[in-house]
Amino acid sequence: TSGAEDEKVECAGIEVIHTMHNVSSANATTFHAAVDGFYAAASGELAASRKKVKQNYPEFKETAPPTRPDDWPKVPETPGAIMPGYNEELGLRTMKFVGADASAIRSSWRYLRSRVPDHSRKGTHIPEPRLSVLIGMDGNTSAAFKVMAYGATFSTLARWQWGCNLLHSNPEAFTGGVFTSKGPTEEELEQGGFTTYVTAYGAKQSENSGQVAHVKVSGPEPGYVATPRLIVALALTILDAGKEGGEQINLSFDRGVTLPGALFGDCDKVFDNMRKEGVAFDVVDKFGSEHSPV
Repeated sequence: TSGAEDEKVECAGIEVIHTMHNVSSANATTFHAAVDGFYAAASGELAASRKKVKQNYPEFKETAPPTRPDDWPKVPETPGAIMPGYNEELGLRTMKFVGADASAIRSSWRYLRSRVPDHSRKGTHIPEPRLSVLIGMDGNTSAAFKVMAYGATFSTLARWQWGCNLLHSNPEAFTGGVFTSKGPTEEELEQGGFTTYVTAYGAKQSENSGQVAHVKVSGPEPGYVATPRLIVALALTILDAGKEGGEQINLSFDRGVTLPGALFGDCDKVFDNMRKEGVAFDVVDKFGSEHSPV
């Protein structure tokens, strides 16, 4: 929920669209990790591991959210496995993002709900919004189908051990040269960047009127430049929170193993620290319009 003139607005759906510019390659290590991770999920290894963790920590009880109200709009839509979607506002072809983002977001919601049951935004009384995490590219349909073909090949082969061995043997061939043993060049690291477009839909959304919020996240090359900077920003926020006599920093809990989204979701200071590291979160009326920092 978010406040608008003291009125709480229930969030019915969230759409996240990742885009990258001047980024054409990545290190093969990332590809190898993705292969092993997909196989672990497909073969049941991941589920078995999670079950064992839950058995070892019986004091942690997962709490399911309440059922979504029937009158909540079914937004956003997620493109299927056969045809890419199209975002008219951004002019981008969109496809489901195969990274761990959606899982991490839902895990953050689940963890926060279980550890802070009366949380104002993610407590046990709040239904979960629909979530769609996508990758966006220019309007070239043929390029989108090419990416989908590589993705279909990957997801098919990674279900079996022999397929994983095949994928591991030649990352470049199975990614069109994107993942290489050399990784990105220094020039790509300096010139690369990302922009992520986030749209939140209120429960009273309709075709003619509704509640919509837009946030644009932008920063340097995402894999090897922005990621370590983000980790530094989070670490500095935790250190600042532990200083006696310092400014009041609102973290969801003061100890334990957690996910970043659950710990920092209500913290204003973390956005200041991320901005100092070159990653900006801006609230906009429409994408491409004037913005105000979070």
